[in-house]
Amino acid sequence: MSDENVNIDDTDGSKNTDQTNKSGNAPVNSGTTVPISRLNEVLAQKKQAIDALQSMADELKKDIPEEFQEIVPALEPLEQVKWIRNATSKGLFTKIKEDGLDTKRSGIKPKPDYGKMQPDDILKAGYSNK
Repeated sequence: MSDENVNIDDTDGSKNTDQTNKSGNAPVNSGTTVPISRLNEVLAQKKQAIDALQSMADELKKDIPEEFQEIVPALEPLEQVKWIRNATSKGLFTKIKEDGLDTKRSGIKPKPDYGKMQPDDILKAGYSNK
């Protein structure tokens, strides 16, 4: 065999050849490599971005009322921020106000006590004022 190493993979029987540099036995890089310092830098930036998203998700979660805290799903930070914003925009975390007119009284009018009314008032009650 000349200037190449042949490796036979026993799982599928195919041949893989490793090219070597003509000046020595070191393999030739056919792809690009990244220095370890650059890789560590990119990984550190990724970790900072994930931490920033997590802190943002935690801040959004603090704005949610206490009774709704447990319905927020445990997702990745970005997905959790999207979920909270979507739920907030749809009004999921808003409380229903019970100060309205219809919440404290029913739509049925109480029947008048005709025993205590004057005859003229009884006749007036029989006619509607629509």
